[in-house]
Amino acid sequence: KVVPNNLENYNLIRVKDASNVKITGGTFAGDKPNHSGTSGEGGHLIALYNSTNVTIKGVTCKDAWGDGIYIGATDRGKECQNITIDGVTM
Repeated sequence: KVVPNNLENYNLIRVKDASNVKITGGTFAGDKPNHSGTSGEGGHLIALYNSTNVTIKGVTCKDAWGDGIYIGATDRGKECQNITIDGVTM
């Protein structure tokens, strides 16, 4: 669970420059009901950057200030590849 804050950007779980990662089960809760900031939408619960062969399965993401699951890259050419999202409740 995210501690209430005023940050424009945060990640509860960050997977960066990694491969062969599995995130399975559990509930990930953001601080949207108690967020004290007024701008930004970068409060992601699970964020993937520059990673390959990642599976996110059977999780619940709720009350995110930004995205429940964000998939991106820090630089062009480092995009995420082979990402599986299965049985996720948002």
